[in-house]
Amino acid sequence: MIVSENISSYIKSLLPAAPGVLETMEQEALLEGVPIIRKDMQSFLKVMIELTRPKEILEIGCGVGFSGTVMLRSGRSDSHLTTIENYEQ
Repeated sequence: MIVSENISSYIKSLLPAAPGVLETMEQEALLEGVPIIRKDMQSFLKVMIELTRPKEILEIGCGVGFSGTVMLRSGRSDSHLTTIENYEQ
């Protein structure tokens, strides 16, 4: 890691909690042992989506759909998300 763990922990403590449905999804994923993106990556995705404002988003490996939901909530109101998962469910 480039920065010390103390600085990293401090920065993570400044990040807001996931709102509403995202918080519920996060809790369910943790209970089921499904990995979701880290808080710092959530913030990065939000910024990138807000800057680029894509109309089409492709997510490969969606798990519970947490990161896709983060991206859709951060983008345009007419954005479309396509997810690809490599297992039968």
